[in-house]
This record gives sequence, structure tokens and C-alpha cells, in this order.
Amino acid sequence: MKTRRSRGQSLVLFSLTLMLLALMVLLTVSMGLRVREKMELQTLADAAAYSDAVATARTFNVIAVMNRTEWSLLVAQTATQAYISWASAYRGSLNVLRSTVYPLMQAELALCQPPYRIPPAQIKMTQWMQKLNQEIQRVQNVWDGVDRAASAQVRGLNGLQAAMYQNDFAANYDTLDGLIRSQNLARTIVEKAQGSSIWTLEAPEEGSNINLREISKNCSSGAVCDPMPSSNPQGGNSIDHQYEIYMGSRGDAFTTGRAGGAGMITARLNVVFAGFTGAAVYGGDGAAYRSDQFDGPLHGAEGNPGAAQSDDHGDVSWAGLMASCPVFGTGSVQANVLANLSSNADRHTWSGGTCQNQNDTTHSLIGDIAGGNWPIVYDYNENKLSNKDDLQGQPKLYSLITRDYSKPTKDLKTAAPWIRHFNFSFSPNRTSRFDNRGLSTDGGKYDIRKQATLATGLAYYHRSGDWAEPPNFMNPFWRATLVAPDIDAQGKGREGDIAKTLENAGLDVAKQTYQALHDAKFGGWQ
Repeated sequence: MKTRRSRGQSLVLFSLTLMLLALMVLLTVSMGLRVREKMELQTLADAAAYSDAVATARTFNVIAVMNRTEWSLLVAQTATQAYISWASAYRGSLNVLRSTVYPLMQAELALCQPPYRIPPAQIKMTQWMQKLNQEIQRVQNVWDGVDRAASAQVRGLNGLQAAMYQNDFAANYDTLDGLIRSQNLARTIVEKAQGSSIWTLEAPEEGSNINLREISKNCSSGAVCDPMPSSNPQGGNSIDHQYEIYMGSRGDAFTTGRAGGAGMITARLNVVFAGFTGAAVYGGDGAAYRSDQFDGPLHGAEGNPGAAQSDDHGDVSWAGLMASCPVFGTGSVQANVLANLSSNADRHTWSGGTCQNQNDTTHSLIGDIAGGNWPIVYDYNENKLSNKDDLQGQPKLYSLITRDYSKPTKDLKTAAPWIRHFNFSFSPNRTSRFDNRGLSTDGGKYDIRKQATLATGLAYYHRSGDWAEPPNFMNPFWRATLVAPDIDAQGKGREGDIAKTLENAGLDVAKQTYQALHDAKFGGWQ
């Protein structure tokens, strides 16, 4: 009796093989789709982070250009103040010749021998005094008008500085703050990309928390330092190095040395006394002092915080003959203009005689906002320059973008018919289930419905050919690039800026994943 063989085994094996092959294909397609979506999300995050960095770099460059404009106004203002002081030194010299030197010359004349020479010498002395009084009157006749014009010029320059500080600096910073805050730039990019995405794209506003710290204009924390206490609760004025920049910009030799100034005063005095046997000589120099709110009063700037003082001082003398009688005398001259940061009137004084009216000694420069010879600008926070671990304060700007697989934006049956949802348990004995949308039923422990990507832009300073120059708002060489999120010390660490950003956005699983990778010494952050 023949045994009949069973048939159909190959069909069963083929079916199982085909099912396994189909599963592998679907698994590959699914993984590829997720990888592609991750790459797309990374591209969006990179674009947003780079845009943040570009906006920051451009704003910093604008601030640098505005600083230079402010310094140019200060140079002009200080030059005017220097000329006021120098002209005051000339007027003071005339007063000293009349009030101090002339009495000394009279005393010398009384000692002249023989006595018969005194009357002719006295006549020459009287003529000398007449010439001096004529010059004093000439200067007085033009002084008030020129003095008021100079004061008005300084006041006008002050007004421009105040307007720039109140309007231009604030407007540019507010624009930057508006772009960075709440990830507004990232949201704009997400809105443009949303139309091609099946799932909801989001740029959570918490993703900008670190950015707002990095670009803050609070002198204790951010890259920018707003000097005015109204914006900076810690108080304080422009940081010290701004004064040094300002002094270098205006030309310290010009405003303090008055190169050739003493010779010019001497030459003018000898024009006045032409025809007399003798010569008047002025010898002196100038100085620019300042009183700093951090360091306290310096160089006798009268204890006024934030004051700058132009000062000319020296001696004026006469030596010569009056009808064969030798006469001589010397007196000290002092002239200065004190420009104050406070609302107190600026003072303009000289020694050698009293003033004829109050306008001779006082300028009303209106210093409530940005008065006086002092740079009121947005400064780079020099307190961060020594901290290389923090990239010397150069702003690191995060962009966090998510894709929510629980929120489709389209009808999946028509837009993506290949996408099917399923939910199953790996074992009958386990309560946890797997959902391909990331909707875990295990108490939310593994809620992976949101795909998240973090990108980092950096606004950095670099002048071509000079890597050693530190970041500053003196020159417009700020640039933008993409960097790793743990580029600085604050970004690194288990509880660093990366973890804080993910936590603030409610991405607990992403934070845990980051921390697990950190604990495993993973170093491939991009």
C-alpha cells in the first residue's frame, strides 16, 4: 500500500518568508521615514539657530557703529570744551597780568635808580596797562557771544547723544529681543515649513530662555551692558574701558597737551604789547580729568560722579625795560571746564580776576540723560572677557523645534494612507503597551510622541587676521555660525543648559535620554 505524501509545505514557508520580508520592508521604510523627518527637523532647527545668531551679530555690529558715532560726537564736544578751556586760559592770562603781574612790576619800578628815571618809566607802565585793558575789553566784547555759541554747540551734541541712547540703541536692542524672545524667528520658519508636514511642528517659547540670558543687557549676566541704572538694576555707569576708548578716540594729546597752545598765547600777548622793550610769556599745559562712578573721584574732579574736566594751567610773566628800568613779574593761571553727568550746571572758571556776569562761568549743558564729556553707550560686558569657559560671553543661541506625532495636520487616510496606527502588548503578562504614535499607556513613562531637535547658533567676534582681539562693541566684526549645544561650560553637564531647555519645554523623555548619553560619556553633540 502506497503512502501518500503531504503537499503545501513550501507555500506555508513562502508565506511566512513573505510576511517576514514585508515586515522588514515596512520596518525599514518606517525607520527611514523617521530618520528623514529627523533630518528635516534638524534642518529647520539649524536654520532657526543660525538666523538667531545672524540677527544677534547684525545687532551687535549696529551697536558698534552707533558707539563710534557717539564717540565722534564726544570728540567734537570735547574739542569744543578744550577750546573753551584754552580760550579761558588766554583770558585768565590777561586778568593775571592786570591783577598780579602789574603790581609786581610797580614794586620793581619803585626800586629803579636813579629816581629821575621813574616818571618816564611810569608813563611807559601806564601805556602798557592801557594796551592790556584794551585787549581785555576786546576779549570781553566778543566773549559772551562766542561763549554762548560754544555752549549751545556742546548742548546740541549732548542732545544728539541722548537721542541716540534713548532711541537708536534701545530700538535696535528691542528689535533683537523681539526676534529672540519666545523663539519668534524659529516660529516664523516653522510656519513656512508646516504646509509640507503631516504632523504638527512647534517651536516652544521655553526654548528661548537660555537665549534671553545670553543677550541680556543686564551688566551682571548678559553680553550687553546698558550703563543706565533704569535698565540695569545693579546700577553703575559705562564700564571703565569705555573711558579709555573715548580718550584714545578724541586724541589725548590734542585735548590735554594743547600742542603749541602755550606758544600761541605767548605770541598773541606779544602782539598786544608790540613796541615795548620786553616780552610776555605763557608757559603751561592742559589735562583732561575724570571722576568714575566705580572708582570714585580722580584727579580732583570735584567729586562729581561721571564728570570729565578739561583743565589748562600754567604761569604768565613779563620781563623787560620801562624807560631803562627793569621790571618783571609772574602769576599763576588756571582755567577749566567741568562737564558733569548729573543735572548740575557745568562750571567754567578761570583764575586771575572776577567775572563780570554769571554767564561767564556757567554753561547749562542739560546733563540729565547723557550730559558731559562721558560715553553713554551700550557696552560689551567686560566682566565676561576673562571667562574663556563661557566663550568670553559671546552669545550661544538655542533653537528647539518639535514634531508632535499625536497631532496630524491632515487627514491621514488621504494624505498618508500608508500610515497605520497600532497598539499592542509584547506579552500578556505585561501591563505596558507599545503604540507606534508614541502614546505610551505605561503612565507616560516613555511618552515619545514628540520628536525634538536642538540646534545652536553662536554670535562671535573676529577681525580677520587677528584672533587675539577680544569681543567688543568698538568694531563691527561680529559674525554668526552653528556650533555644538555644549560649546560652553554652561551648556555642558548633566544639569546644564541642554537639560534645562528640554525640561523647560516639557520634554522629560528627551531630557532623560540626553542625561543617559551624558552619563555614558557620549561626546557627539551636533
